[in-house]
Amino acid sequence: PAGEGPESVGRSWPEEPPRAVDIMCGVRMPVGLALQWCGWEVSPYDCDKGQDLLEPRTAEEARKRGGQAEAVMIAMDCSTFSRARERPVPGNANAPKPLRDAQHPEGFRNLGPRDAARVKDANRLVDLCMDVVDAVVAKGGSAVLENPLRAWFWRMPRVEALTARSDSQAMDDAACALGAARCGEQRLRTNVQDLASVRSECKHSHA
Repeated sequence: PAGEGPESVGRSWPEEPPRAVDIMCGVRMPVGLALQWCGWEVSPYDCDKGQDLLEPRTAEEARKRGGQAEAVMIAMDCSTFSRARERPVPGNANAPKPLRDAQHPEGFRNLGPRDAARVKDANRLVDLCMDVVDAVVAKGGSAVLENPLRAWFWRMPRVEALTARSDSQAMDDAACALGAARCGEQRLRTNVQDLASVRSECKHSHA
């Protein structure tokens, strides 16, 4: 039978594979797929995979899976948190406008109905994600959050609370230093110390 060769003598094998929750994983779910290759059982969630985390049943399922998981990865949609909204677009009078700032990380109070709804939905997703993170970390599990370095996501109160944990660290990187063409500055907030190897700075000249 599998696992009973000479190399397995004296080794204890888990009865069940480790579990992970991969939130906003994308259609190809690269991180979740890598874990699956390593024998993990992964529960992926992404609207492009037909899973709406704003739907109560799906949200409750994600919370339940978080309570059973050893790890959670979250790549929060940054569309309402993006600082790119602060940059003027020459010739475009209808360019996207900022929805948040340092004093109002949870959103401006005077937004129009459409933008206000988008911000409210994004804030609900942050709360859901942090519910799952809290459930995983409370059991001694691993959590990895990813977003652009300057995104207002990092200023959300429940996300900021992670910085108070002694086991949670920021792992900042420049995408170009890791093989990408653009100098996109990203941050991982995690209690997985092995990820410190991604820390990097841009050493290039970009047009």
